[in-house]
Amino acid sequence: MSKNKYQAKNYDKAERMRLGVIVVAFLILAGIIYWVLQPPTSSTTMQTMIEEPILAVNDKKVDKVDSTEPLPVIEEKEEQKSEVRKEKKNAETKKVEKKEVTNKTYINEAEALTLVDEMATPLSGYEAYYRYIRNNMLYPGEAIKQGIQGNVTVEFIVDKEGNLHNIRIKKGIGHGCDEEAIRVVKAGEKWKPAKNKGKIVMQKITLPISFRLNDSDKMKN
Repeated sequence: MSKNKYQAKNYDKAERMRLGVIVVAFLILAGIIYWVLQPPTSSTTMQTMIEEPILAVNDKKVDKVDSTEPLPVIEEKEEQKSEVRKEKKNAETKKVEKKEVTNKTYINEAEALTLVDEMATPLSGYEAYYRYIRNNMLYPGEAIKQGIQGNVTVEFIVDKEGNLHNIRIKKGIGHGCDEEAIRVVKAGEKWKPAKNKGKIVMQKITLPISFRLNDSDKMKN
């Protein structure tokens, strides 16, 4: 059976479609108006946004510091500076005291042996030790002027740790040579301690140091 050409149309559906078209058109128009009214972003503004640095302190982002103002300087309190200087001075004083104890502390010589199974020796050996003395000993000007030369005998005790004590002159020639001999021995290295019957012991050492003028100094005198 054919459709009736005079059948009523579906006006409700057409009305809904027309309403949807109107809504879409309204949204498009509203968007165009917003875009037109929005102020344009200049290329300068975009460049500034890209190059603007963000400083990071302890991994926390903070605003850029104004480059026209100097950065704040955190000054250390005078009390803290004074305390640091005091601690440094105390540390240096302890070092000096320790060296003086090593070189100047007098011990009981009665405990030091003269004859032992294994003698105390310089850590680097006698050959290197004598070379050290020759290279570091300064011939006193007064002794050169007076033509003084000879052997100075230095006596000292090597303790169980290899430190030198009771450094003194057993036989000297004066004119500054004795003092120079003591100085160079004090400034030298530690020694290997002596042993007697398998035990480490203190030993008294007698060390001869020779002062000899060269030919040019002899001719001057």
